[in-house]
Amino acid sequence: MNYIEILSNIFSPINIYESDDFVTIVIENDENLEEKIKKTPKNMLPEKTLRIITKEELENNAIKDLGVKLI
Repeated sequence: MNYIEILSNIFSPINIYESDDFVTIVIENDENLEEKIKKTPKNMLPEKTLRIITKEELENNAIKDLGVKLI
């Protein structure tokens, strides 16, 4: 199972983006977020930072470099 499948199973994301430095997961809301983060394997992406944002945060903030849309 690759990391996209793992993250999809844990977070049920709206979208996943990948850039040089980040993997960004866009979720509907932050309900049970701490539990989901605990389920994420450690060192799954050692070269990248996992960034989790809600759909509302994405709409309200001007995050410019999300990277390539994977999902």
